[in-house]
Amino acid sequence: MESRIEPATYTLQLNDPIDAICSDVDFNRVAIIQRCIRREQPRNATSTITVLEIKNEKLKVGPSLHVSLGKYKQTSPSSIAWSHIDETMLASTTPLGNILIWDLMKGVIKG
Repeated sequence: MESRIEPATYTLQLNDPIDAICSDVDFNRVAIIQRCIRREQPRNATSTITVLEIKNEKLKVGPSLHVSLGKYKQTSPSSIAWSHIDETMLASTTPLGNILIWDLMKGVIKG
């Protein structure tokens, strides 16, 4: 008989809208990418990846990576995916077709 995973619901209050979301292959972690626009500099934005971890049926907010990418309409990531090879790496794309590799361990973007 196949074991069935019961669905769970979690609530998280965020200050900015979510641009993309993905889970790892084991569904233990979720990565959220947000575009944070500052009122004093509306043409520039900071993209933030936040990792949420699910352990013992509890949601834990893990590490975040903040990167200023310039003009938000062209450079803000619009999709995101976990690496199937290295669980500390994420990839995202921008509307201009750029690929960004996010290294969560080192806190940097490669690309």
